Amino acid sequence: ATVGQASQAGQTEQIPDNVRRITATNVKKGFYLILGVYSNKQNADKYIFGLRQKGMRAEGSFLYPAKNLHYAYAAYVTDYETALKKQREINSAKSQNPELQKVKDVWILIVE
Repeated sequence: ATVGQASQAGQTEQIPDNVRRITATNVKKGFYLILGVYSNKQNADKYIFGLRQKGMRAEGSFLYPAKNLHYAYAAYVTDYETALKKQREINSAKSQNPELQKVKDVWILIVE
């Protein structure tokens, strides 16, 4: 089978090596659709608030203690296929909103 393709129908999609991963004991394990990364919580929260004002989904943020960074995320899901689907939905909705066109696309982060 080619890399990145499911080898058998019904098997879950292979997670590419370029999907970023972190290990954090303080954060629920799973897949996060990241909006941005900030050195302080106030900036993360301000960004989330601003996006919500413009109609974009933004669930919250969490601290990654190993690097002391705050990850602002649009959504949390438990599997890769759903994460891919949400990523497409969010980025496509964002591109159709003139107020959000300068906002970077969300990317998937796996917390292990």
